[in-house]
Amino acid sequence: WTTNNVFPPNLSPSSVTKTSDSHSGMWAAEVHIMCVDPSNCIYINGALATYSFYNNLGGAPYTARPVAVTFWVKHGNWAGEYADAKVELTKWVPQLNSRFIIGSGSFQMYSYMPTWSQKSMYISYDYTDDPDTIRLSFDVGGDQTPFPGTSIIIDDVDFTFPVGVQENSGAQIHLFPNPASETIMLNVPTGNMWDLSLYDQQGKEVLKRTMSDQDRTIDVKHYARGFYFWRLIDKTGQKQTSGSISLQ
Repeated sequence: WTTNNVFPPNLSPSSVTKTSDSHSGMWAAEVHIMCVDPSNCIYINGALATYSFYNNLGGAPYTARPVAVTFWVKHGNWAGEYADAKVELTKWVPQLNSRFIIGSGSFQMYSYMPTWSQKSMYISYDYTDDPDTIRLSFDVGGDQTPFPGTSIIIDDVDFTFPVGVQENSGAQIHLFPNPASETIMLNVPTGNMWDLSLYDQQGKEVLKRTMSDQDRTIDVKHYARGFYFWRLIDKTGQKQTSGSISLQ
């Protein structure tokens, strides 16, 4: 975790502190709006995150696809300012020299919470690839002009996963060749039927087709060249796998 305590330089006190007022265990994190220079009315939003607020870079390694982030929260103090939580699951795509947001979610907290309350921040996915990084943050003040005096206490951050869906490692299921130009082949276990979806970089589904070990060739020469994400779900709905492929 990081905080925005480094900004402004040489002025900022600690905007995130530990507190014994925890939901469980010994400590929780208290996020404050801080007055760093009263003479010039300089305030900062309190923020706790898995990436750097100073340059908006980084994140924590993470490869799962949860459906929600859950956390316990209460107000330490209340001066009318709102708080929010945000999550982004991202993946670096070397072929495009760019990082894509695989899924994201947010949760706003506008009202006073004097006692512990569990909240769920649901994640909406735009792509079917597994992420490689998570960017998770809690802050007080958001985009408003910070008003000092409000703080929130965060504890027991956890993840919720879908029940009854098994993520396949992809060791036996894949599309090849990669990159491809005219056709791609699907390698799947014998006897299984799979629904294949192909998505472009904007998340638009450009292909949906039922595949099997007997019907596993796809003509892609008429598709625009570029980078695509794919997802396979078996007909029982109990197994799924995903990946990416480049058309050149």
